[in-house]
Amino acid sequence: MSHPLDRVRGDAVGSEVLEELRPQLDFVEVLNARAVFPADNRRAHEKAVRWGLPGSAGSDGHVACEVGRAYVEMPAFDGPHDFLDCLAQGQIGGRESSSLVHLTSTYARWPKRLQGPRR
Repeated sequence: MSHPLDRVRGDAVGSEVLEELRPQLDFVEVLNARAVFPADNRRAHEKAVRWGLPGSAGSDGHVACEVGRAYVEMPAFDGPHDFLDCLAQGQIGGRESSSLVHLTSTYARWPKRLQGPRR
């Protein structure tokens, strides 16, 4: 589940829905580099630990300088079940981006908005 508790994102599921989805989850994203509020990542990490689920990380990079900002160092794996075992052994690395990175996304959307709807 990616950026589940990010209070700024419209597609974040939030705490209540995350609790409902818990039985279906294999892991939880505990570090999303584009989270505006680091506390949202911490809350996701706390839930993953409490539930005994591995954590994942994502750069969520929209521009080249963001790629690789958050990552998981983990052993090599062979297949989906091995992936989860190796993810559980992984170490989360990286850090949140400055909240200014969101300006790059806003800037990138303006040309599309100025063009208007496609026909």
